[in-house]
Amino acid sequence: MIDITTSIDRSQHCQRNWDLTKTISDSDVATLVHSVTQCPSKQNYAYYRVHVITDRNTIQNIYDTTTGFRITSTNQVYKNTQTLANVLFAFEAATPSNTRHKQSEQDENTNTDTINKDLLTSLGIATGYLNLTASLLGYYTGYCQCFDSNVVSKLLNTNSIELLLGVGYNNPDIDTRQHHLLSDVVFPSFDKETIEVIYV
Repeated sequence: MIDITTSIDRSQHCQRNWDLTKTISDSDVATLVHSVTQCPSKQNYAYYRVHVITDRNTIQNIYDTTTGFRITSTNQVYKNTQTLANVLFAFEAATPSNTRHKQSEQDENTNTDTINKDLLTSLGIATGYLNLTASLLGYYTGYCQCFDSNVVSKLLNTNSIELLLGVGYNNPDIDTRQHHLLSDVVFPSFDKETIEVIYV
C-alpha cells in the first residue's frame, strides 16, 4: 500500500527534465501500451489511437510546436519540456467502429455531443492509467496539451492529436521543475487543491 500511495503522489507531479542516457525497456513499453489499450471505455469502444514515439527527431519536432508555459515572475514563455521524455505518447481522436451507440441516439446533435464527451472521458481514463502505471514502474511523467495539433498531426501522418504524455527517467540530482535545456530556468510548482470527499 505504501508503494501504491507513493506512486500516486509522484504521478501528480510534472517532470520537466529527463535522463536520456537511459532507455525504457521493451517489456515496460509493452506494459505501458497495455495500460492504455485495456483500460475502461464506454462499452469498450475505441475512441482514440495511441502513437508511441521514441524517435528523437520526431520528439524534438513535436517539442518545437509547443506554445509553452509562461512564468509570471519573469513574464517569459518557454516551450513544454514534458514532451522531451524518453518515450512520448500521443493520443489521437478516433471514431469507434461499432455504431450501436449512434443508432441509440435520436438527435444527431446530441449524438455528436455524446461522442465528444465519451472521447474526453476515454482520454482522461487512458492517460490516467498510463500515468499511474508509469509511476508504479518507477518512471516520471509529464502531460502536454499546449501544442499545435495541426502540425503534430501532420508530423505523425494522422488526423487529430488531442493530448501528449511523456514518460521517462528523472535525474535524482536535478530538480524535477528545472527546464530540460536551460539549467537556469525552474518552473513554478503549485500545491494540490483540496478535493472534497463526501461519504454517504
